[in-house]
Amino acid sequence: MNKSFPLQPDVPVRPLGRSFLGEAEACTRPGWTCERDIVPVSLPRNSRAHGLLSLRRVQDLAARLIPHGTARVVCPPGPIPTGPQPPIVVSSLMRSGTHLVMDLVLNNLQGYRQDPLYIDFDSYVYEGYSTDALRRAGSTVVKTHFAQRPFTAAAADSLLELASRGAVIIPVRKLADVQRSMAKWGYRISQADLAAQHQQQLDFWKPLNPLLIDFDDLLDAGKAPGFLAALRQRLALPALPQDTVPVMAGDSRPRNLWRKLRTRLQASNAPVINTTVGFKL
Repeated sequence: MNKSFPLQPDVPVRPLGRSFLGEAEACTRPGWTCERDIVPVSLPRNSRAHGLLSLRRVQDLAARLIPHGTARVVCPPGPIPTGPQPPIVVSSLMRSGTHLVMDLVLNNLQGYRQDPLYIDFDSYVYEGYSTDALRRAGSTVVKTHFAQRPFTAAAADSLLELASRGAVIIPVRKLADVQRSMAKWGYRISQADLAAQHQQQLDFWKPLNPLLIDFDDLLDAGKAPGFLAALRQRLALPALPQDTVPVMAGDSRPRNLWRKLRTRLQASNAPVINTTVGFKL
């Protein structure tokens, strides 16, 4: 069945197959993952081991009642955010700090808070929307787990074109921690495979000279300013005073859950943005 983007009816959409790997090139380009390596778009957490009134049960219920994937938070289903500032692509392995990077940007770079807050490139492609419309994207954050999901050459080229207009950020986390966190979400993978995926990621983005940030620095108010300054310079944005204190995620679970709730309800109008799907890392 043909799928049309509801807010861009003039953009032609080509229906894609079950795995979107109809073209052999998706499995033959050096360094690309193949269909057998596909990582699901959503990784379900196992709640059966938790009590009926446990915090995890309450969180899972809240996630179903107030989901993160609303039109005001993410595209799709929301429209493509446009604006005058360059797009920022956050390309990461799952559970390596993806949303922490996104929130650091959204909370500290003026002009990047829009409704919706970000574009999920993987979902956009996998749901069958035409990537041609993404040429209009601006003043927005684009999320992708490119190294862990297969794409056709056309989709990958669209991602490169999008990123070439702005900046690419890659969060880096200890592979053992990534492996442990992914296992909690129901996906088991070896550290060797994670290392190979990370190398594919670096090779793919090397021509665009991506900015790398250590996972621990995303939670360190003393180191985050240096990264934000480098990002602003890369985007040709004016520098902030050196004594500017960045808005950080922090380590208080109740506060972060409150911020997450307000983000899902208020989107760009929330005092502090928290787009995380599950904050316990």
